[in-house]
Amino acid sequence: MMKTTWTVERQKRGPKQLLPPGIEEDIVEWIAAMQRRGWPVDRAAVIHKACQVLSLHAGIPRSVSRGWYQKFCTRNPRISERLAQRLSKSRNKVDKEGIITYFNSLLKACLGFHCTARDIYNVDETSFKTKTHSKRVVAIRGSRSVWIEENAEAYHLTIVMTATADGTLVPPAFILPGVTCETSVLDECPVDGALVTTAPKAFMNSTIFNTWLIAFGEWKLEARGGHPANGFRTCGTWPLSLPMMLKRLALQTSNGVDKDIGAATWIRTQVAAREDVLTVPARHTGKERKRVSTDDEWFSMAGLHAAASIPNKRKKASIANRRKKIV
Repeated sequence: MMKTTWTVERQKRGPKQLLPPGIEEDIVEWIAAMQRRGWPVDRAAVIHKACQVLSLHAGIPRSVSRGWYQKFCTRNPRISERLAQRLSKSRNKVDKEGIITYFNSLLKACLGFHCTARDIYNVDETSFKTKTHSKRVVAIRGSRSVWIEENAEAYHLTIVMTATADGTLVPPAFILPGVTCETSVLDECPVDGALVTTAPKAFMNSTIFNTWLIAFGEWKLEARGGHPANGFRTCGTWPLSLPMMLKRLALQTSNGVDKDIGAATWIRTQVAAREDVLTVPARHTGKERKRVSTDDEWFSMAGLHAAASIPNKRKKASIANRRKKIV
């Protein structure tokens, strides 16, 4: 109790903090600054920086205790451990000037071509690659290293998705690695009209994109499905809205969970089981090649089977080879 002000000051029990509260506030500000720069720090970096500050504050080399980090997070509830998302340099360089330029370009195109919601398309290509994780196994005590052989090589795939502002969904397109693809690769695809092609490393390039534009121009009058129009409205793509674009630049939303999850919509009736489950493979009427060479062209399921049914032209033997066979 203070004699002058007659107030009681409540103090923390136990040993005092290694770092004063003011210095811990500075560490929190440093964490926020690193996050703004695009270099968020992890637990080891925070502990290393705290040891440096403590050594400078004490005047001798010192290090924080083992449980300091947990207590530091408890005393500073503004920070928490999160999973950082990796962004490419091109996506990370988007700024306000770029958004304004993009908006003006869209506005000029919409007014010049008298575009409607049916004419606004959003095309996005996303690549996927299989990733193997370490597996915890039971081994003999004392083994320095235990390894397990992978059954398959890493697989890379690129998917091209397209949607219009009025809710029309374009069938997806798949880019597979290699030069040829299997004839039956689209036989079990649940989406009608899906396309497939190949590339050496399964990445989109200018040649494949130009051929996709030709195939996309032939589509144009397909059945509608889905309603992605809300995404265009939220991002400010259609109707054009610069404030919505800037808002999406500044904010990041998390994925929501559907309230209907867990409903018994998976129950199948006897008729559905007979039609979808109790099936037999179709008979092959003729010989068909198992793989088709794409040559940067797009093929549908019917196109793959049609190309596989065309017999390959055998190269004529040269005169020298014929003479060798005769001899």
